Amino acid sequence: MPPHKIARVGRLDALQVVRSLLMRKPNYRFERAERDRAKKARNDKKLQRQQERAATRADDGAPEPTAENESRET
Repeated sequence: MPPHKIARVGRLDALQVVRSLLMRKPNYRFERAERDRAKKARNDKKLQRQQERAATRADDGAPEPTAENESRET
């Protein structure tokens, strides 16, 4: 067997070892908790923003917006 093939096989084995070390076992419970935490943070931020807008409207004496005339933010 030529020496370059041996080195190549050795390199592939080393590559497989590195790949197996870099692969991770999924932790679904942790990932789900992280997604839920991020979602709650977004919802809390949105609720706080809505409450601040409602407070400024109440200070100005402007009527509360309804679903028909509320402008959508993008």
